[in-house]
Amino acid sequence: MRQAVTRIARCLTLLLGLFTIAWADTAWADPVKGASCPVDGSTFTVPTDGPITLGFDCQNVNLVITASFVPGIQKLNLTAASITIGPTPPSVAQVEIINNFGASEINVRTSNTQFGSGDIIVNHGTLKAHKQLLFACVKLGCRFEADNSQLIAAADFANPDTGGGLFFSIRGPIDIQTTFVHGGDTLEMKSIDSSVTLRCAGGSGVCKFPLDSPIDPRVVAACFPNGLNNPPVFPCTITFPTADSLTAVCTTEIFVPCNGGNKEKRFTAGTFLDFTGSTITSDEHVTFTCGTADPTQGDLIAPGATFLFDSLFIKCSGMVNISNATIVLVKNLNGAGIGSQCAVGGPCIDASGAKITAGPLILSANNGQSVINACGGTFTTPGKTFPKLNNDTTPPYAPNVLDTALECGAQGATKFCNANNPLPACLTN
Repeated sequence: MRQAVTRIARCLTLLLGLFTIAWADTAWADPVKGASCPVDGSTFTVPTDGPITLGFDCQNVNLVITASFVPGIQKLNLTAASITIGPTPPSVAQVEIINNFGASEINVRTSNTQFGSGDIIVNHGTLKAHKQLLFACVKLGCRFEADNSQLIAAADFANPDTGGGLFFSIRGPIDIQTTFVHGGDTLEMKSIDSSVTLRCAGGSGVCKFPLDSPIDPRVVAACFPNGLNNPPVFPCTITFPTADSLTAVCTTEIFVPCNGGNKEKRFTAGTFLDFTGSTITSDEHVTFTCGTADPTQGDLIAPGATFLFDSLFIKCSGMVNISNATIVLVKNLNGAGIGSQCAVGGPCIDASGAKITAGPLILSANNGQSVINACGGTFTTPGKTFPKLNNDTTPPYAPNVLDTALECGAQGATKFCNANNPLPACLTN
């Protein structure tokens, strides 16, 4: 009996040894977490420090991803003290993390720890998932930044009209520049304590940063003698034989839309929202909320923007600048909750030069106590009604709405268009 027990024990020991060897040979495929995490406060760089195809969960380690990889799991979780995604130098091709599993997710989170800033930075990075793409940071002052990137959640990446949710929950500021931002069904972008800046289109005549791709061939020849995969060499001198060759280096930024929202889009800022010059589209309802953390800074800044939505609700405690904006809505514009922090009798909503189509169309500045500037704008409503501006329903509006030729001077009176006053013969005063 004793010999039989000994033989069984030896067999179990042998099997355990074989299992341990087999596990050790494949340990690289497991998520980096727990006992396998590097030293607190260190930096883990992909790919040089190992693959993370099944995830990364080291809350005291700073994660830097400089090369593309294919997730090996439906739900890819990346958690670290800070996370940076993008090539080095940032002028080369995109770093791609594309999760093509059915109902796939990519969840990018940073922790509240002393070992990192909590920031999430994406520069020349492409992240795509079918069900959910999430960015979240919880440390005080942590920020999200994206530049020249693609952030997409959709059922079909080739035709990303529906399916998928793109979510941002960031304690500090969100700053997104020249980046394709797309949530097929839902886009929710929230800065808990700070601001949201979203630049979804390069304006005509605006120079892009000279090292942003594509780089002008003259700059490449003069400053990158070792190729774009290596850092530039300074000093570098560029000769321009003509004025045209000089201006050619200043190329206009590429048009980059923010769209999707087959169900809903929500933008929420602890302070201000800034959509200056951006083009944002949505098939359904959109909500702008400003000043949830500090009402005195709750401004909506969107001069020259283009909004093409089903409907729009604006709830911003500060001033609203939609001057020279184009706002085309299938249904209503509800701006009745604007400007609780605006001075009585002072400016609050600047809609000068704006072209707004909505029905009903409601704008109220500090419950009608502050001023709406509608000079030079064109306001179009369906049917025979006019907009409701500072609680007045018929032009010419009350004195705290600037809309008549006398009030507007060189900007010109506001045009009000409806079924009885169609373009171009709209009502002016």
